[in-house]
Amino acid sequence: MKEIKRNITNISSEINDDIIILENILEKNKNNYQKKFDPISNIIEIHNEFRKNYLNNKKKNDLIVIASLIDKLPNLAGLCRTCEIFNVKKLLIDNINIIKDYQFQKISSTANKWMNIKELKKSNIINYIIKKKKKYSIIGLEQTHNSQKLNHFVFPKKCILILGDEKEGLPSSILMFLHHCIEIPGQGIIRSLNVHVSAAITIYEYFKQQL
Repeated sequence: MKEIKRNITNISSEINDDIIILENILEKNKNNYQKKFDPISNIIEIHNEFRKNYLNNKKKNDLIVIASLIDKLPNLAGLCRTCEIFNVKKLLIDNINIIKDYQFQKISSTANKWMNIKELKKSNIINYIIKKKKKYSIIGLEQTHNSQKLNHFVFPKKCILILGDEKEGLPSSILMFLHHCIEIPGQGIIRSLNVHVSAAITIYEYFKQQL
């Protein structure tokens, strides 16, 4: 009988030891659980990280485009796409919320995800270029009495290109602050190009000269 009691006591002791060991293992590994793979979440996470690294590390041309006077969505979306393709440093627009518009995203062909776009209100353009005048050449795209032909113009490396609105072009209040004014020569009856087309030709010329 004593032998049986002793065996039961030994077994109980071993069980208690096993329980303690098991509890220690559970406590140690309580946060070590399996993480299920969510392909959509992982793709989004990887994409966002890639975008962040791309925008931070890619060397841009020293060209800033001010499009704050442009109102029409198709022109702004097309301009965004052009700026991204030709490695423009920054695109400034009057209302940053426009990039959330489905049509903008569709026309820009996702360029808005890769382009550095900031808001600059129309009323702040002059203050902005005054601050930048010492480090950047301020260039306006407009047909004036003293404007230079684009095909004869040599772009400085650091430029700010200001685009006029769709109807009136650049106002005189901005023209007086320009270092240079350039125009695209043509031979047709219609003298003016669409603002996005004009911008695309000019941006490409700058890009070509930097190669």
